[in-house]
Amino acid sequence: MNLKYIVFLLLMSIHFLSFTQENEASLSIDEFSPVVEHEVIYFSDFVYTVIEKLPDIQLNKLKNTEASVKLLKALKHQEWIFDLRSGAYQETDFTGNLDSPFVFQTGWEVASSISKTFLNIGGRMNLDFVYRQFTARGVVDGITEEREFFVPILTFQYVQPLLKNAFGILDRSPIALAGLDKRIANWTVEEENSYLLANYKKIYMQWVVYDQIKEFLLESLANSKELEKISRNQRNIGYIDEVDYQNAKMLTLEIESELLDVERTYTNLLYQISYLVDNTNIKPDPQEWDLLDTALDNESFQGIPFDDTRQALILSFMQDKIKHSVGALRNSRLPEMNLLLTAAMEVYSTNSASQINEMLLVPAYYAGLQFKYPLGDMNYKANTAELRKYRSEYNFLVTKYQNEFDYKMSEKERNLKFYKEKINNRQIVREALQKRYVSQYKGFSQGRNVLANLIDTRNQMLQNRIEEADMQLRLIFEYFDFIAMNNRDEISMG
Repeated sequence: MNLKYIVFLLLMSIHFLSFTQENEASLSIDEFSPVVEHEVIYFSDFVYTVIEKLPDIQLNKLKNTEASVKLLKALKHQEWIFDLRSGAYQETDFTGNLDSPFVFQTGWEVASSISKTFLNIGGRMNLDFVYRQFTARGVVDGITEEREFFVPILTFQYVQPLLKNAFGILDRSPIALAGLDKRIANWTVEEENSYLLANYKKIYMQWVVYDQIKEFLLESLANSKELEKISRNQRNIGYIDEVDYQNAKMLTLEIESELLDVERTYTNLLYQISYLVDNTNIKPDPQEWDLLDTALDNESFQGIPFDDTRQALILSFMQDKIKHSVGALRNSRLPEMNLLLTAAMEVYSTNSASQINEMLLVPAYYAGLQFKYPLGDMNYKANTAELRKYRSEYNFLVTKYQNEFDYKMSEKERNLKFYKEKINNRQIVREALQKRYVSQYKGFSQGRNVLANLIDTRNQMLQNRIEEADMQLRLIFEYFDFIAMNNRDEISMG
């Protein structure tokens, strides 16, 4: 085999390495492995799938449901309550009359009542209607007599608090607190879901990057094997020595080792989402990295202030709970003074036809004040201690959350700028190495460069691409955390 034929082989193999702007075609991995068609899952579709299927998100929905149930339970205080009862009875009354000291009664009654608490004013209303019909037997002048009575009773009672629970402060308190708890639960779930989604957005973009790395390594491996083959042929004819050939072979082994590491990580990555999507014949959209790269180019990396975050909003609701609890606690310390109003109509009639008319003719009214005050009031002391603990906890949480947020946001801003600059730098280095490689390969094919230079450049290209991928992965983690911290939960970067 003469030198011209070797040069011809080298010139043919240069096609897989041509990355310059001279439009020289590179070898594709498709020339070395069969083409497999894959279905593409887009970023937005993947995120929606996570929202619908991820158990953690579904469990968080139940937290919202639980908070809603507690609010509904608190609202029971404003319901109308209807009560209905009936029964038969027999009793003996002492009359105080020595001639006829006892009266025996046998009868039945039906009773109904309706009650309502008016939360806005704290008043409680109760309307009762009782209807009795009984037979009374007694001794009058030595003769046993028996009479039938019809007794309708209508009673209206209204209690209006004037000090404690005035305007329904204490009645409304459980509802107000349950409403604030529901808001806290809603925004807490929103916060948790935001970071859950951020984690799976990271996984999707890692999927994209690892696909790119795999493709690069597979092409590099195919090209390295081709170079190793050429080197072996040149060694066999004495054009290069054994060391050069072994260096070419070592390059192949290094690429294979890197590919094994990437394959292991790639498999683990797919396993994490295997219960969400069928990843047996599916691929992410490779353009999503370009969209993310464009989004990062337009990103100011300026975070929002802590006061605009979901955490701050949650803390504001906690503060509202404290203010409301303080107001309710102060009111609960007041003595209980109630205005009592009662109207009643009751008649004992022996005429079933006129009983209602007789009842309406004899109304009775009552108005008065009721005063209560507990001595010692241990309940107030316990509530005060609990509120003091809650207020201290709130103050510590404000300091803790704000300090953590400011530190993390500052760190994210610095890291994002750093990783973006590093990636840009790696891309510039990549282009320079590609140009150098092509130039060296031309020189090598013409006998002007040694194979060692070519292998060294190829090694640098491999390491540079691995470093670039590492920066890409770090950038992905920082960016989606940054997005979540800034309450920006975009589904797509496009």
